[in-house]
Amino acid sequence: MMAVMMIRPLFLLIALGLLPAGDALAGPAQQVPSEFNVGAAPLDVAVLPGARIVATLIDPSGSQVNWIDSADFAGGVHTAHLTAVDATCITGGTLDGLPVAFVGGEQLDVVRFDTSVIPVATGSVDATVGLGTAASRVVSLAWLPSLEVLIAADAERSQLRLIDFRGAEPVVDGLAGWPIDLDFVPVDVALLADDRVVVVGDREGQPVVRRVDLDTLTAPAVEGNDVLSAGFDGAAVAVTSDGDGDAYVLDAAGGVWLIGSEPSTGDDDDAVDDDDAVDDDD
Repeated sequence: MMAVMMIRPLFLLIALGLLPAGDALAGPAQQVPSEFNVGAAPLDVAVLPGARIVATLIDPSGSQVNWIDSADFAGGVHTAHLTAVDATCITGGTLDGLPVAFVGGEQLDVVRFDTSVIPVATGSVDATVGLGTAASRVVSLAWLPSLEVLIAADAERSQLRLIDFRGAEPVVDGLAGWPIDLDFVPVDVALLADDRVVVVGDREGQPVVRRVDLDTLTAPAVEGNDVLSAGFDGAAVAVTSDGDGDAYVLDAAGGVWLIGSEPSTGDDDDAVDDDDAVDDDD
């Protein structure tokens, strides 16, 4: 059985001097000037690879993406209209060497941006990617660039879905092992490492955190148990990651928890003389 990675609150790491406060709090947030207001009732925001395009998903009905090109502020706010209904989330990725925005909800939309020119060419919207005949509600997306696949957290079905972009057309849940059935309702998913994601959610009011190993796409492995979220104060509401092995989970009371990519070894009691031997309780 996999050993459970120890979780520490972020504020405790700062207090113990294990994480410099400046790394966690880099200063007050600064709003982009008001002339770049992207519109009322925004739902989600993503910075696309290359850091030129800041894309926002806008209500009503999540039917448009408004974006700013940081290389052409004078161009103002641009818009791409979607066929999506009740879109809920947006994330960035790369296809054919150019940045794209993936938009999830009851279906998947892909908005492409040609950043080879300044100003950026108007975003083109691909044909809608359907998610099957049964109802779906994708609430979060994670792009795995090394695998060229998109992981979708489907709250309606309590599943993780796979959208594979390696072929001429995207394929949904086309490999063995997909979709992944979860015993909880997912609320967020994030890239943890090149071939691993972390998903958080709710099981009848209890917070749940799981790592998913995608080293072999046809044999995805869900890792972890409820010890991962034992200290949470309320539901797990969001997760983000540095993309290099560490994830940060936000609970409903405002606590931030650090979860590593790899399982821990030994007894995890953090004693000075802990040698991580099997069954060592110091």
